[in-house]
Amino acid sequence: MGYGEWTTDRLERELISNQMLQSRLTAVDLAILEELDSRQVASADGCRSLSEWTASRLDVGPETAKALVRTMRRTGHRPELRQALASGEVGFDRVEALSRIPEDLGLLERFDVAGVRRQAALRARISSETETHTAAEQFLVLQPSLDRSWWKLWGGLDGYAGAVVDKTLTETADQLPAFPDGTRGDSSWRKATALTAVCISDDPPPAQISMFIDANQAAGTGGETGVVLETGPRIGPDTLQAILCDAITEITVTSEHGIPMS
Repeated sequence: MGYGEWTTDRLERELISNQMLQSRLTAVDLAILEELDSRQVASADGCRSLSEWTASRLDVGPETAKALVRTMRRTGHRPELRQALASGEVGFDRVEALSRIPEDLGLLERFDVAGVRRQAALRARISSETETHTAAEQFLVLQPSLDRSWWKLWGGLDGYAGAVVDKTLTETADQLPAFPDGTRGDSSWRKATALTAVCISDDPPPAQISMFIDANQAAGTGGETGVVLETGPRIGPDTLQAILCDAITEITVTSEHGIPMS
């Protein structure tokens, strides 16, 4: 009998059953990889890492292989996560995200996988060393055409610098006058024009930053977690000190339950 003759309910149950089976098999894979890692098979086979060895043996992409190996190592001391996966109760993506959270928060079933990943990202520490490395990796490349009639720009900024640049360009772009026909151009055109306007201006607008601090997380980690700018990026202790010194800053401190503190 083909799937076309199955009821929708049966198809759904079959899909869920197959996913549970896949979760159980992945739990077995993690246990096998753990044993192979202890035997140093990657080095014995001339591979640079266990992830490279896994990608070649399982015919998976490097991202999948790295996720398997990372999760195997992170859950070696988290038997509750291995058990949840082995039971088919949760999928690998949830366990991989949960393994990035140092403390045991359960399975966070009130969140979907994207929500769990966000919780993991919010709890990842940003040390002074990490901030120094990120700041050192910033770059900007300007490449003119042969006749210099066109320029290409690309690069990368740390979270705080990117937020300041984005906020400044957005606010400047919003002040640009409309075209004679009443249109304003798309956002990328307006930001490109705003960049030129900011560079020409003798009085660039000061950075005005809104910051949210989770008192529970920030206090427990020395400011390495729990500090987020209104525009989205998380920052660490060094950037926090720089902002407090150099920018016009609005600070909202929240309690453990997200309630603003007076």
